[in-house]
Amino acid sequence: MSLILLTTGTRAPFDRFVRIVDDWAGKNANARIVGQIGRGRYRPRHIEAKPFLDSSEYRALARDCTLILSHAGMGSVLSALEYGKPLLMMPRDQQLGECISDHQFGTARRMACLPGIYIAHNAAELIRRLDTHHSLIAPEKPQKNTRQLELAQFVTDFIEQHHEPEPLES
Repeated sequence: MSLILLTTGTRAPFDRFVRIVDDWAGKNANARIVGQIGRGRYRPRHIEAKPFLDSSEYRALARDCTLILSHAGMGSVLSALEYGKPLLMMPRDQQLGECISDHQFGTARRMACLPGIYIAHNAAELIRRLDTHHSLIAPEKPQKNTRQLELAQFVTDFIEQHHEPEPLES
């Protein structure tokens, strides 16, 4: 059975993404999906989901999983590179009220050229990639400078903790 880590970040819900993954999981019992899904309204039926995972639980799941599913966030990119896991990203869409700008599309565009990082812009692309997730290659683990990686994670954590997200319009 494959273990897949789903993360939507900690700042804003991403119900559309969680719903697509949950529907897929309901049809694919050979995959165990554990998710950090924030405080969205959608309650998954087929995945193990928590609003937030503590850092040790997140690291253990990232280490043991075969795939990381994520919004287009840099923390997830760093995790995929650190643990050498394929990363399938779905950017939040400003036009759907999922974020306040289209910065995640820019992040996804820049990351798409890296080996081991895959982008899904819609449900059909996400499902197609999930159906073939066993064939996705992992990124090469970079020759890591531990201090640079720690600094990058510190900056990411600081921004996420100190940035007040603007409320999403209903």
